[in-house]
Amino acid sequence: MEDLTINLLKILGKREILVDSFEDVKEMHQECLEMFKLAWEALEENDEDKAELVIGKDDKVDELEVLVRENVLTYLAAIPVGGNIPLSLVLLDTSNQLERLADHVCFIADSSMKYPCLDADKYSKMLRQQKGLALKMLENVSTAIDTCDENVAEKVVGMYERLKDEYENFIEEVDKSSDLPMHRAIGLILVSRNLLRIGKKSKSIMEFCLKPYPEAG
Repeated sequence: MEDLTINLLKILGKREILVDSFEDVKEMHQECLEMFKLAWEALEENDEDKAELVIGKDDKVDELEVLVRENVLTYLAAIPVGGNIPLSLVLLDTSNQLERLADHVCFIADSSMKYPCLDADKYSKMLRQQKGLALKMLENVSTAIDTCDENVAEKVVGMYERLKDEYENFIEEVDKSSDLPMHRAIGLILVSRNLLRIGKKSKSIMEFCLKPYPEAG
């Protein structure tokens, strides 16, 4: 009986790892959100210092992703049958997707230094619309995860189709343009592509979370 009690206490202690990992994932999301907004400011303002700050913040996201992976794997190794496998998988997948999402934000920051492309023309307007949609998707990821809200998760998944349509229309407009300098066209396409990938990562997180939600708690 004493051994059973000790084992149960160890299991309960290990479950705290998931609580901590969940907080780490939320911190990753917040970092990604701040990076995204800062990267866009760098693009709008041609601000190299802000772009460098975004790239520097990527290390924090990488460190958190490694921490979540190590802790969740430690939990899975220590918990016998009955552990919260769905939540463990959600945490692993979400942290991995956020780490990749941060990389695409860094690509936008890098583009702001190498290929400044925003002004007041129709291409910039279209790109800003894509940015607004991608940002909204990323913001809703936090809401869906915090409250296990499947309606919000499904909304994010649906928003991706709009973003994809806007991306395809944008690429078509840039491709048929005869007045865009090559250097600027490259910048527009690079930023648009990374906005699409940011949206896709947000969508992937929501798709993965939808099924395990009822079991994860």
